[in-house]
Amino acid sequence: MKLEQEELWHHCKAFMPTFWMLGCAYYTYEDMEPGSRLIMFTQTLVMDLDNIRHFYEGAVPEHNVATMANVMRESMLRQLHVVGRMRELKVTEVEIAALTTLLLWDADAARNHPNIQKIGACERKKIFDELGSYYRFVLNESDYAARLGGLMCLYSSFQ
Repeated sequence: MKLEQEELWHHCKAFMPTFWMLGCAYYTYEDMEPGSRLIMFTQTLVMDLDNIRHFYEGAVPEHNVATMANVMRESMLRQLHVVGRMRELKVTEVEIAALTTLLLWDADAARNHPNIQKIGACERKKIFDELGSYYRFVLNESDYAARLGGLMCLYSSFQ
C-alpha cells in the first residue's frame, strides 16, 4: 500500500516532535553520566539544567527570560526522569530502534487516516514479533514480560 502525499505529510508532522524527544533522551542516556543535570538537546547542543537562563538571555525580552527558563526546566526535569527509567531498564539499541518505529506507527496519531492505520498495524505486529525473538534468542530471556512492560512504559512517556 502506498500513502498519498497528504498522508505522508501528516505522518511526518505527527512523528517529528516525538522523534526529537526520544532522540534527546537517548543521546542523554548514552552520553551523560548518571546523575548529570545536563541534557543532550540535539546531537550538538547540551542544556544545563542549572544554567537554563543563559540559553534565553539576549534572545527574548528580559522580563520573559525567567518564565521561559522555568518552562524549559520543567520539561528538562521530565526528560531526566525518563532518562532515569531508561537507565533502570538498561535499554538496548535494538529496543530504542523498536521504540522509535512503534512511535512512528502510533495508532492514535493516524486515527483519521485509514491507510496509515492499516500499514501501522502490520508494522507494529512485525516489531513485536521481532522484539519477542530478540528477547528470547539474543538476550536469552524466556520470561521477558516485565522488560517489555518497561519498554511500553517508556513508549507512553514519549507518546
